[in-house]
Amino acid sequence: MRKVVLVGCGSAIGALLRYVIRDVSVIGTVWNIPADTMLINVIGAFLIAFVTVLSAEVWPFDQDIRVGITTGLLGGFTTFSLICRECTEMIQNGMLLTAEVYMFMSVAFGLIGIMLGKASAEKLGDVVEVDEEERMFEESDVI
Repeated sequence: MRKVVLVGCGSAIGALLRYVIRDVSVIGTVWNIPADTMLINVIGAFLIAFVTVLSAEVWPFDQDIRVGITTGLLGGFTTFSLICRECTEMIQNGMLLTAEVYMFMSVAFGLIGIMLGKASAEKLGDVVEVDEEERMFEESDVI
């Protein structure tokens, strides 16, 4: 039950964040491509990978909290359905090439975001591991 509550609360917060950020229009439209939607999804992909690796390898924490953050908050923040709707509108307006480029860029940048999120969490894990080893070394010198 706890997991369901965390996912539900996270989803609500993530959807509100997406709405506010998209409403602010950080980038807007670039070459008829909704860059704000793409930016939101790439940030979400990065953070999902980062939190997943962080919780599994660097600072293990409660699985319910991880699911609440990744599936709830970040799942609510990202939006595959909006990409589909935007592409459908592009196709209906005769902008087939733009829709194809948008879908390709969304997937490609999303995968890059995931790889960078994973690499960042692993790098953070390396730094934390080095700090722990140095601290253990310093403590053994004192004794």
